[in-house]
Amino acid sequence: MSRNKRSDLTKSSYRLVVLFILISININILSAQIVGVVKKGGAPKEKGTPIGTTITTTHSIGESYGGGIIFYVTPNGQHGLIAETQDQGKCSFYDAQDYISTSSKHSKEGQKFTDWRLPTKNELNLLFLKKDLVGGFGYNYYWSSTEDDYNNEWSQNFGDGDGRQASYSPANTSYVRAIRAF
Repeated sequence: MSRNKRSDLTKSSYRLVVLFILISININILSAQIVGVVKKGGAPKEKGTPIGTTITTTHSIGESYGGGIIFYVTPNGQHGLIAETQDQGKCSFYDAQDYISTSSKHSKEGQKFTDWRLPTKNELNLLFLKKDLVGGFGYNYYWSSTEDDYNNEWSQNFGDGDGRQASYSPANTSYVRAIRAF
């Protein structure tokens, strides 16, 4: 092989190697940008946000989210409690879980939430304090999941001004309003 042909072959090989390296670098940069744009638990990156930076989504009371209305948030706004937007029915405490399980619903994003549950006594009181914001409550007692020392269940009156809580036999009927955590 002549020296010129060898030189041309070397130049072509060199160009191919350089091209391969440039393509690899661009693919790595693009991959890093894609990973940076959507991180698990984060929101899409805004223009000008450095790669690797996570933007944290915060939520507020009264926001429609996760299949219901947020009625409690932690101080950092990243976690809290969501209430269904309507009652699941009126039933004995024994039937309350059945009412909740048949009402697992889809959010606007099409996600199905199956972790709805009865609120604890304290969570039910938090819900009572935000009942006007959540809406749809009747002048009724609502079940909690908290049991007293005599195997009765706590419920709370959403109709009176002070939200009186009392324990009742689980055979009695009260309304059910499911909640879930996020």
